[in-house]
Amino acid sequence: MSKTISIDARICPICRGLASHKTFPYDINFDDVKYSYVACSVCKSSYITPFPDKSSLGKIFSKDNYHNIHYSHSNLGRYNQSIKLIESFDKSTNKRVLDFGCGSGDFLLVLKHHGYSPVGVEVDPSTVLLDQAVAPVITPNELFYGKKWGDSTFDVIYMNDVLVHLPNPIELMNNLNKLLSKTGIVVIEGPLENNNSLVYFISFFWGYLKRLLNNKPINLPPTHFIRLNACNQLMLFTQSFPKYKILLWDVYDTGWPYVNGGILKRIVANIAISMSGRSFFGSIYGNRFRIVLSK
Repeated sequence: MSKTISIDARICPICRGLASHKTFPYDINFDDVKYSYVACSVCKSSYITPFPDKSSLGKIFSKDNYHNIHYSHSNLGRYNQSIKLIESFDKSTNKRVLDFGCGSGDFLLVLKHHGYSPVGVEVDPSTVLLDQAVAPVITPNELFYGKKWGDSTFDVIYMNDVLVHLPNPIELMNNLNKLLSKTGIVVIEGPLENNNSLVYFISFFWGYLKRLLNNKPINLPPTHFIRLNACNQLMLFTQSFPKYKILLWDVYDTGWPYVNGGILKRIVANIAISMSGRSFFGSIYGNRFRIVLSK
């Protein structure tokens, strides 16, 4: 039987506030622990509680549980958009890029093809070994505590779908600040899982309806530790990079995951995409963000 831990077992990783109530229709069972998503009583962001211990983290982000599942399909279209985004703002000559959370290493190949000198960072040792065939790839400990990577090493720090997997995203980004050159840029992309979106509204409604009919926990690895809206996400960046200039802040919608579903789901996804980035009642609609910052 899974262990249940109080929703106050962990403070908010964004503002340090305390949890107020559950926000996700289902609990999650993994590695004999029951996890819940709770809302911060202060900033209203959502986060997982309890936080997985070191042993569970290793299992959650193992190659079998994570990389082989979430990197099984080509993301070439998104990678091409990401490289265009970097090239639009990067004015460096050395073109040194840190891809923090490089996954299967596909974007490292794209970076090299466009003349960049990338270094990847991944937490899973077996993934690191495989990615090293593409470019230099290291673990977070090697990055922050190794002798090779000093201050002002990189011209671009890039993260894609990484922040939601971190126990303390603000602490990580403060550490990454030191590695950025004086004229460098930070490019970050990721999901907005709690942001207003047609897909979000419908999927949340169905989630709660299913919960009324079947309140059993989900048996999956809990890979996302925070769930934010556009306001929460932007606040995280202003706290982490208070002296940086925001060169680009963009909220948009991909229709995921309905865009890959049946006819009705695809119709909903296309409507959501048509509403992408528009403001309704003071809220920007979309399920993803991208931001570019400079010193």
